[in-house]
Amino acid sequence: MPLLLLDTPSGQPKWLEEVPPTQTAMTLADWLEQANGTPPDDGAMQLTTADNPEALLSALTHLHRVEVLFDDINDGRGFSVARRLREMGFAGEIRATGRFLQDQIHYLSRCGFTAFALPAGTPENIVLNQLKPFSIGYQAVLNESAPRILTTQSPPASAPAEAHRVR
Repeated sequence: MPLLLLDTPSGQPKWLEEVPPTQTAMTLADWLEQANGTPPDDGAMQLTTADNPEALLSALTHLHRVEVLFDDINDGRGFSVARRLREMGFAGEIRATGRFLQDQIHYLSRCGFTAFALPAGTPENIVLNQLKPFSIGYQAVLNESAPRILTTQSPPASAPAEAHRVR
């Protein structure tokens, strides 16, 4: 299963042919069952789209990765989970796993996702092309103070031509 990482030191996306086998994340349900609530040893947690990210508030500073598992292609709650994690101050990796569409990668990245675990055989060039389908975004994102469309200078509008009256 390939892994696409966006948040890299070079600032360029990094494509890994395989998700490292040592990377396993504790589920939120398992973590909540623990009496002491200490963060997982490896600093990775897995949320489903139905999980409330606020349950991680006490552990966020100890986590370096949160995986959001999309169980269904039609379930958009994972977008909100990532955005909420960013609003709560989480600066680590947010990885999309499970059933999401390649067409959604651009939108997922705008909501805060920085990594994507993709199905085996996914072509790298197609996925990388999905990251920049639009030159300007109309919606605000957390890493931009205002939508880019509002901060882009456009030439001043010319005065409208006077209408000629026919008598």
